[in-house]
Amino acid sequence: MGLCCRHGGGKKCSREGCSTSAKHRGLCWKHGGSVPCKEDGCDKKAKARGLCWAHGGGTKCRDAECSKVAVSNGFCWAHGGGKRCKVKNCIKPAYARTLNLCEKHFVHLRHANYYELCV
Repeated sequence: MGLCCRHGGGKKCSREGCSTSAKHRGLCWKHGGSVPCKEDGCDKKAKARGLCWAHGGGTKCRDAECSKVAVSNGFCWAHGGGKRCKVKNCIKPAYARTLNLCEKHFVHLRHANYYELCV
């Protein structure tokens, strides 16, 4: 069974010695395989429809009334996409880099016993 591009499958960059997945024109983003945002004056990389995140690229939230970009499971943060802080009753966004805590609780973690936070 083959792997998807995110897990090492798919075509590799054509630049000698590079094993990163190819994105555009047979090259990875490091070697020029990205598409620039088509918004005038923007030098960011396009995500979808030729636009970067800031200019409306990326996957749209599945909520019919929403025009924001989805972060996970097809939804934006406001409509339930992304991880939430694992401290009881906290609904703020959480990240793997902050040990699945929101920024506020991650800062508290450095100064308190972790188990005190989760009670």
